[in-house]
Amino acid sequence: DSQIVSKTQDGESIFIDAYCNDSIYLLAKNRYPVNRAVYCLPWYMDWYEKMDLSDLHKHRPNIVVWNPEQVCWERKHYANELNDYIAANYTRVDKNSIIWEANSQNNS
Repeated sequence: DSQIVSKTQDGESIFIDAYCNDSIYLLAKNRYPVNRAVYCLPWYMDWYEKMDLSDLHKHRPNIVVWNPEQVCWERKHYANELNDYIAANYTRVDKNSIIWEANSQNNS
């Protein structure tokens, strides 16, 4: 969480999957989500994946908190369209991180 805060400015919005990082620390540090369905669970993504994808595309935050390998109720890879967009427009800060930074062309 402190790494996310250090990579953002006070009041900056981020995309967050609260299922892989549900800490209220980010809210306390004034980092609020751009996405309306913050818990990216399989049964929510069935309904809200396109809405979250739209929010991500519209707001183009510099930071995305996302775990493409997240397993929930034995389901994995259940938000493929969202994952593909993140992988194409963001880069993980390191190999196993859940923090992704926008590619330079993403915010231009």
